[in-house]
Amino acid sequence: MANNTMLINFKPSDTFLGRLNGSVKVPLFVALLIAVLMSFDLRILFPILVVSVISLRSLHPNKTIVKASLIFFVTLNALNIVLFWLVDPNIGSVYISGDPTPLTSIGSYVLTLESVWYLSVRFFKIFTSFILSLVFIFSITPSQLAAGLASMKVPPKIAAIISLTFRFIPDLANDFQNMKLSLQARGLELDAKKISPIERLKRNVTLLIPFLLTSFNKVEVVANALDLRGFGHQKKRTYYVEHAPTNSDRLMKGLAWIVALSVIGYLVYMNTLAPTQDMWVYWR
Repeated sequence: MANNTMLINFKPSDTFLGRLNGSVKVPLFVALLIAVLMSFDLRILFPILVVSVISLRSLHPNKTIVKASLIFFVTLNALNIVLFWLVDPNIGSVYISGDPTPLTSIGSYVLTLESVWYLSVRFFKIFTSFILSLVFIFSITPSQLAAGLASMKVPPKIAAIISLTFRFIPDLANDFQNMKLSLQARGLELDAKKISPIERLKRNVTLLIPFLLTSFNKVEVVANALDLRGFGHQKKRTYYVEHAPTNSDRLMKGLAWIVALSVIGYLVYMNTLAPTQDMWVYWR
């Protein structure tokens, strides 16, 4: 179960997705994410969203984290959609040919059916990629991420750097919190109820220099430890988190290939054979 407050797991969860190899999860996530990003077709986006929601529930994530993430995401992207429409009220006509269908007017702005459809699909698309990303984050560990990246021919050093970055995030957050508590114990007021947000921000900035120095020191210690162990002397390396492929691994890897080939086929069709580049709409 993913109960940590940093969204990062260091131990694979005992679920179907948690037991998969990193060399399966990463390619599958990349293939599905590309499928979401390449299309504005709800016939593609909706099935991926349904599968993602079911997968997220199966991981039993921390509900508080998921709820907070959803509130932040929906608020931010709802604002993004409104601003998108204000900048170009006729944005729907760019992606849907034909005469626009006015629905209502707000001052000098005219809201059309085409714009409503485009902006709704755009929000749905971003929401789908967000839920898919949550599934990936809750189902993978930094070590599995490194193994998955290596399986996609990413250089081992880069994969290790990405893995170490995620491993450092909880430690750095704890260090920052400990420094805040230490300063508060010395009499520095940081309570949001007692000082203004600007003053609180200024006082938190004073933590940055010691925090950065501590972070650089930890990075140097890790780098020296890796050098002493001969890390990077070989072009290839193995990962202890990778086990022998199971039937589930083979099944999901096959699914990743199917999705990848479907993405390639879709792109070729839309750019060469499709009679129109318009996005799919339900009323035609």
